[in-house]
Amino acid sequence: PLGMNNSKFITKDHEAKRVAKTIENNQELPYTYTNLSAAGAIVTTPTDLAKLGRMLLNQGNSGGKKILSKTSIVEMGKQQGIYPIKTKGHSSTRFGLGWDHVNVPALSESRIKAWKKAGATLDQYSILIVSPKQNLVVAAQMAGENNHDLWDKLAPNIILSATGKKKLKPTERDPRDSLTRPKHIKPATGSVDKAVGLYIGDGFKRITKDGNKLKINYL
Repeated sequence: PLGMNNSKFITKDHEAKRVAKTIENNQELPYTYTNLSAAGAIVTTPTDLAKLGRMLLNQGNSGGKKILSKTSIVEMGKQQGIYPIKTKGHSSTRFGLGWDHVNVPALSESRIKAWKKAGATLDQYSILIVSPKQNLVVAAQMAGENNHDLWDKLAPNIILSATGKKKLKPTERDPRDSLTRPKHIKPATGSVDKAVGLYIGDGFKRITKDGNKLKINYL
């Protein structure tokens, strides 16, 4: 309904030709297929992402059609859950419904409230930032390394530039977006055993039990 005609799952080799290429050691790497369903396997474009963001800014309306209710959008932008580990504002403590972050630290310093959703496979990265009060949407993508430059600097700087605020320096890191080591927390009975297994996301991981501790091995 949003006209996101360039958003799809890639199931055939010829469909991968439009994906931005990753260059490593001056060589073009092949497209990596990841069986992650909706968590990283949908291929899209900045234009399509912007259509999604614009619909959210328009209180759920697009092309004269009602896609989402205003109530749903407001609820999506609220921080969900109560977390036992304090991480000084790290994104893991500020999830919304469908959002990785409902108050981006790089923008909150300038009193700009924004919602952020990032997506990635092994080599491609994308980000969508929606700032309701500023009526701004930023959608950006890249291929290769240094994805945090896209997530933490480029996309927020576009918002800051559009609002006339001071932009982040290339080497600047917002201290509120960094994790600190949490205090030791004794796991609940049985919780260690339940966490053992294979995980897909940000690569492939195997979690095994070592006494009363968990070990993470990247495959």
